[in-house]
Amino acid sequence: MTGESRSGPARGPVVLVGLMAAGKTTVGRILATGCGLSFVDLDHEIERRAGMSVTELFASQGESAFRDLETAASLELAPRSDVVVAVGGGWMANSTARKAWPDARIVWLIVSPAAAALRVGSNPELRPLLEDADMHRVLERLLAQRLPAYAEATYTVDTENSGAGEVAAEIAHLLGLRFST
Repeated sequence: MTGESRSGPARGPVVLVGLMAAGKTTVGRILATGCGLSFVDLDHEIERRAGMSVTELFASQGESAFRDLETAASLELAPRSDVVVAVGGGWMANSTARKAWPDARIVWLIVSPAAAALRVGSNPELRPLLEDADMHRVLERLLAQRLPAYAEATYTVDTENSGAGEVAAEIAHLLGLRFST
């Protein structure tokens, strides 16, 4: 695992971005616990607001309704700096949501489409953008579309061959946060 950093703000929420199945939620929980911070999974917050799962929201109201709720949740969380937030794979492309957190320390958790497809495994129904039978192809397309936005992250950490605890420790190190397991 190698972490890279671009010059960025020292404070602000820690926002984990990346392709679905990059480990954002799992790593986020470990990082928050290890650093004494709060944790928010933005998809879970959207589900709470919508009163239905993300999959149901996509099916009944479409992606634009999801993005509207994503933006509203981002704006509500904006004042917080004591939080690790796992966002959906497309959050970086939502400029309104991103602008809500100008001081965010954005960490791109890098995973290949092949590894992400293996991680999703036999539960693609939990991922509304994976309706196509060829998960790998869909993930490659999503990564290609989102790559320019992901590249704007302040930090990058490769998650391909590391456990979630190792990734969380690496992020804490990159951010200069005290981390205990």
